[in-house]
Amino acid sequence: SFLARALGALLEHAARQARSTVRVVLALEPGGGAVLVRVEHDGRPGAAHAAPGAATWLVAQLGGELRPLPAGGANPVPGMEIRLPAAAA
Repeated sequence: SFLARALGALLEHAARQARSTVRVVLALEPGGGAVLVRVEHDGRPGAAHAAPGAATWLVAQLGGELRPLPAGGANPVPGMEIRLPAAAA
C-alpha cells in the first residue's frame, strides 16, 4: 500500500540519521479530522527537514501531507509527520 511504502521510506531515512533511537507515534488530530503518523529520531536536528521524495509523492496520492518536525518547543526530537484525512486512513 502507499502508506506502508511511505512509512518504510521515512523509517529508513530516520534510521540513517539516528544516533540510537527511532520512534513511531500514531495519533488522532484533535477533533478527529486526521490521523497523524510521526517518525522521530534522536539524530541531527537539521536532518528532519529532508524528506525522501518518494514518501512525499506516496502520501500525496492518499490526499495527505508530509511535514517536517523540527526539534524544539513541544517537539524535543526531529522527525517527519504524515497527516492523512481520517477518511483516507
